Amino acid sequence: MLFWQTKLDEQSTKLCTFNTPFGIYSFLRLPFGISLAPEVFQKQNEDAFGDIPDVHIVFDNLITAASDDAEHDATLRRVLQRARTQCPVQ
Repeated sequence: MLFWQTKLDEQSTKLCTFNTPFGIYSFLRLPFGISLAPEVFQKQNEDAFGDIPDVHIVFDNLITAASDDAEHDATLRRVLQRARTQCPVQ
């Protein structure tokens, strides 16, 4: 999941409005540079992947720990399957 995949609600979109010489625009997805964006993103990752054993989440990093290659590969497969089902690219 990336910041750009996180849709903003209507109120947040209004708060992310900016002015340019070409007009007024609003972000529809979570932009980089917003001070709380990493925390929002980490929470979403925890919700999506936090229950998978041996997966540790640090902001946008999913760290897998295993005692051998087979265990690591099984954990990685679970993470990738979950990403396909819960975090589809929109």
